Amino acid sequence: MATAVYEGVSLQVLWPDSATENLTATVIDRGDEMVIEIPAREENPIICIKGSRIDYYFAGKDDYPGGHERWELIARWAKLGDVYAGIWLVSGGEALFSFRLPKKPTRKG
Repeated sequence: MATAVYEGVSLQVLWPDSATENLTATVIDRGDEMVIEIPAREENPIICIKGSRIDYYFAGKDDYPGGHERWELIARWAKLGDVYAGIWLVSGGEALFSFRLPKKPTRKG
């Protein structure tokens, strides 16, 4: 499969005891690997989750060069119909997240 890049993807993160966080991401689909890149915002640095396909789901961790001193982020997600949904584990806490890819990629590589 050719690499497909989806820019401006709306990603929702639902934290326990707090409001839903709406983020904008770039998603890179390489078939056996999917990367979710979230740009830096306010006090949070860039997030780059590189997930490998394992059977029917993806699993990975924040793989931003240089890493993050404040936390470790691990994620698992699967496609349910036309929506990707998963769990986001951050420094002992967890959140649910979801996103939907547009029908056509922004570009192919």
